[in-house]
Amino acid sequence: MISIWQAVILGIVQGATEFLPVSSSGHILLAAKVLDIPTNLTAETLLNIGTIAVIAIFFRRQIWSVTQDLFGKTLNLIQKKEIVLKLTIGVVPAILVGIVFGDFIEKNLHGPATVALMLAVVGVAMMLIKEKRSIYSKEKVARESLNTNLVQEVSFKQAAIVGLVQPLALISGTSRSGVTILAGMWVGLKIETAATFSFLIGLPVILGATLKFMVSSEGLDFIKSNFGAVLFGNLASFVVGFGAVYLLMDVVKKRGLKPFGIYRIILAIAVALFILL
Repeated sequence: MISIWQAVILGIVQGATEFLPVSSSGHILLAAKVLDIPTNLTAETLLNIGTIAVIAIFFRRQIWSVTQDLFGKTLNLIQKKEIVLKLTIGVVPAILVGIVFGDFIEKNLHGPATVALMLAVVGVAMMLIKEKRSIYSKEKVARESLNTNLVQEVSFKQAAIVGLVQPLALISGTSRSGVTILAGMWVGLKIETAATFSFLIGLPVILGATLKFMVSSEGLDFIKSNFGAVLFGNLASFVVGFGAVYLLMDVVKKRGLKPFGIYRIILAIAVALFILL
């Protein structure tokens, strides 16, 4: 059982950290330990309902643009297949790894030591990464507006590399948005494009994992026993998440990932000290 106030706290942590590249799973794990809140992967996953709603609303124009291009008459069949393929190769690796190695990762890569290590490793990478122009992509003429279908601006190679690193987010302390934005920048995507593409390919993964738990016997039992907690936890996640995604898009445009890298390194040191003491 989890109380409503405990779920609200976890929802606030989830909403604040799911979008910022600082690792939501790591922060929830730490918050649960520090505040002695009972939590598990089922509770964490069901708090993603608010996260899904934020992504769907904030990136609605981009999602609608992709949908129009796929089902409208603007693009030919080959162009439509290209969009589907790019989204597929961006999404499938995380799904496959989650299915095959999900239980192993939860049991072995979900503790404070792992969180500290991954916070530091990804934090250092954020400190070192610099935005560059790609030699492979159409990014040289990238469109700035989120109203356009940016999937067309992403090359197959870029989509594949970003998709291949997304499974790393299953390791606590990593951050799905963090590693996918890093990968996108590394292969030449502008940071705003990398961030938006990160959430577009992350949405099906988060949605699939959440629906899987919701229809499972474990998930249904948890919802029945903790309906109020799930409801208010997700409301907190949704409200705080909206502010977090605005903050992310504003910070990355102005300062890149370095501020988040500094935060991650400081937090990694704090977690390491917490473990040792």
